Amino acid sequence: MLAFLPFGFIKHPPNNLFFHYTNLQDCNFEELRPGDPVRFVIGEKEDGQEFACRVYRN
Repeated sequence: MLAFLPFGFIKHPPNNLFFHYTNLQDCNFEELRPGDPVRFVIGEKEDGQEFACRVYRN
């Protein structure tokens, strides 16, 4: 049985961007598949690290 991990990563050079499932705007986390096209807004944490927020599936 696979454990539910409530996060993912989006390929965005030079690094992958972290996103939490609560940032998904128009779909459920379980509906996403690796390679699905998405659009997103880049946020920045207090330490300067970027992450994906407001993630939409195209």
